[in-house]
Amino acid sequence: MYAMNPDVGEVSSGNYGETSITYSSSYSGTSGGYSSYPGAPQYTSFNTQPRNTQQQTVQQTATQQGMTSTAAQTFQAPQPSDQQTLLAYNILGNQPASVFYNQVMLPWQTFVSTFQKNMPMFWINTQAGWQWYATCPLGGWAQEIMFIPQTGALGVYEVYPDRTTKFYDYGYATPGYHYIWFNGDTPGRHTCIVTVDRLPSNAVAFDVI
Repeated sequence: MYAMNPDVGEVSSGNYGETSITYSSSYSGTSGGYSSYPGAPQYTSFNTQPRNTQQQTVQQTATQQGMTSTAAQTFQAPQPSDQQTLLAYNILGNQPASVFYNQVMLPWQTFVSTFQKNMPMFWINTQAGWQWYATCPLGGWAQEIMFIPQTGALGVYEVYPDRTTKFYDYGYATPGYHYIWFNGDTPGRHTCIVTVDRLPSNAVAFDVI
């Protein structure tokens, strides 16, 4: 297992129309050969206080561009071994009705025909399809769907309502659709971002109520 200690960095809007993060520090880990991701990823808790403007930018963009308040699909608590594990998503058997992409909700077939697959993408599985924003009941479990464009080191940042940031190290992941479990363990706004070899995805936001 290698260690990753990147900063949360600066929040910006990427030129491909998604919310992204630009990091101010370099990746300090060692890569080695490609291997399967670990069953239980490590995480680091950053107890520093990010600038308010950074947090507000991510939250406002995820909320405004990710449609109005929509309830996440919630599930029974997964097995403990799956709760912090990257899982393969069966896209052939579980296609959403619509997907938020390029600032609009698109029917699945339209999305498939226009999706460029050149950047990591992140969504919340909601009752209306894959979106960037959702509400989640306190203690509820929801699926965060991701598209990984290439084999690389996968990490997930989660900014908690108190602005504490946790970083989850998933090791090396393979291309395709995957999902992880989100747990609404704390009331308030949670903002999450995926990185693949430090290349950031858009941000997704949960309001845990």
